[in-house]
Order: sequence, then C-alpha cells, then structure tokens
Amino acid sequence: MRIRQLGLACFVLFISNVVSAENIFTPFPDSKLKESEQSHFIHKKFIGAIEKGKIKPLVKSGALERFGYVVDRSHEPSNIFQNHLEQLKKQNAEIIFTCQPKAVDDSKKLNVF
Repeated sequence: MRIRQLGLACFVLFISNVVSAENIFTPFPDSKLKESEQSHFIHKKFIGAIEKGKIKPLVKSGALERFGYVVDRSHEPSNIFQNHLEQLKKQNAEIIFTCQPKAVDDSKKLNVF
C-alpha cells in the first residue's frame, strides 16, 4: 500500500489567538499521524505578492504547531484539500492564499519557502 503525506502548504491561516491545531482540524478519515512539530516562536516566510515575476516574501512571527498525516493512496489529494478547506470555512477563517495544480507559474521559484 502506497501512502501519501498530507501537507497544507497550499493555504495559510492566520489566527489572532494561539489555538491548538487539533482544535482547528479534524484529521481526514483513515489518516494516521506521522509526525508533529511545535515551536513557541518562529519567523516564517509566506508569499506576500508577485510583482513583475518576482516573489515578494511576507515574514510573520509566532507560534507554530504542525502535524503531518499519512493517507491511503485511494484518497484523492483534492478531496483531502477540500475537506480541510471546508473545516476552515465553518470556522469563518479568512483564506488569504490558495493555489491550484499547475496554476503557479514556476514552482522552482517557491523553493525559498
């Protein structure tokens, strides 16, 4: 059985209060926790804008909780993404950036993030 690791790198959520990620998302059905990371203070780069073909990074600081899950290959990545997006919408989250497959001009430019 081949397994895919689920990452939520395609959308970003900013929360004013520190909230456990376990309270934000219900894990996708049949997924298993593979790894987790907690940092009390980090500086993280995000895509702030793209002007004249150049990425203008936006740096944010704060606490980080990251969870990596493995999901059976029988599940489509788009279904997993939509599941998490719907959970965010139910919590009135403001989605500030999303990307679609092949919509990003040159993914090699994103390696700095």
